[in-house]
Amino acid sequence: KDFYENGRSIGSLRLPTIIVQEGGYRTRSLGANVSHFLLGLWEGFNGIPLQTGKQKPLNGNGVKSTVDPCKTIQDANLNKRRVLKLKNKTEKLKTR
Repeated sequence: KDFYENGRSIGSLRLPTIIVQEGGYRTRSLGANVSHFLLGLWEGFNGIPLQTGKQKPLNGNGVKSTVDPCKTIQDANLNKRRVLKLKNKTEKLKTR
């Protein structure tokens, strides 16, 4: 929730924004945290919910969001597994 709110706050400024992610994060939760931040950033910048996935109420105010956070997290976890697999292959090549 905090990552989403931080992204939304920054996005609502509607300024050109560059995002740099440094190292040292907990990789287990990284994908979900990045997904929530980027979702908040997009929705804050555009002032509307992202239109993908299942319909979900947003903040109980009658505004509908069609974001499926489970799908977003699944996609992030899949990407994380792909990155880790690539990293392992690269390390194996270095040791040859």
